Amino acid sequence: MSFAKEDIVINDVTGGGNGGKLKNTCHFLPSGDGKTYNFFAGGKQKASGLENNSKFTFNFDGQSWTLKIKSISDAAASGDWKDNGTVTGEISGGISDVPDQTFQAQAGSGAKPRKDVAAAKA
Repeated sequence: MSFAKEDIVINDVTGGGNGGKLKNTCHFLPSGDGKTYNFFAGGKQKASGLENNSKFTFNFDGQSWTLKIKSISDAAASGDWKDNGTVTGEISGGISDVPDQTFQAQAGSGAKPRKDVAAAKA
């Protein structure tokens, strides 16, 4: 998957397990209102209206996930993640049940240019 320089791409995860599925496949984008962000997984929007301390759950790659954003800006984001299990499985526990599962996201040079954006600018 490739990204535009304004995409805030999850490029680092800790905690093992399935967290690697979020890396370089999920990203945030400013929503346009100057305050909030939208979240995308696998190229599809999964959440909107996100800001510092937002917590949300989404389905991606056959799993249910919960992210809690600790900090987000146009340049970077960080927070905690939890794999809640398969979409058809039972979801239990909260994000606090799994310590040290974190993510970092970065915009700009850490992201690869998106072909559709580059073609539109040509």
